[in-house]
Amino acid sequence: MESCPVCGEPLFGESGGDMENPEELSFGDDIELGAFDSFDEDKIDFWWSSIGEPKTLDENDRGIVIEVCAKCRHVAGGGPYPIARTGNYILMDPRWDDDCNYCGNKLKNHILSKCPDSWVPPQAKNNTNIPRCPTCRSTNIRKISATSKVASVAVWGVLSRKVHKQWHCNACGSEW
Repeated sequence: MESCPVCGEPLFGESGGDMENPEELSFGDDIELGAFDSFDEDKIDFWWSSIGEPKTLDENDRGIVIEVCAKCRHVAGGGPYPIARTGNYILMDPRWDDDCNYCGNKLKNHILSKCPDSWVPPQAKNNTNIPRCPTCRSTNIRKISATSKVASVAVWGVLSRKVHKQWHCNACGSEW
């Protein structure tokens, strides 16, 4: 069932253009597709995450499309403003040639699908703010507790080494 039996509205989105059935997707009769252009999600080389609209009518201000590689999921860069759009798909200029800087995936299919909502850039997944031991570079560390610092002062007095330290490495034993 593709439309509501009560009101007749499409069940899959506002215009039905973002349905997964490729036979119903079209950019219009006046748009000619290339040999590799396909709405098939398995053949999509790049996704688009955002479209920057042109700010002026000047021909030098063409707008931009932020592209994401569908293979490695890295932001691949920016491309020119799309020449057509239907539902969650855009069509890039067939003269546009691009490739991913991370995995080398080439843009053959000039139809780009909208990034999935669950997409998170791989750069965001790699948390670079993990503290490491400056001596051995291990991440097997623990924070020195205030209780441990007080006990050290009670035993060693003013000569305690732990007072000004924050971390203890469980691998090599150093404290900093």
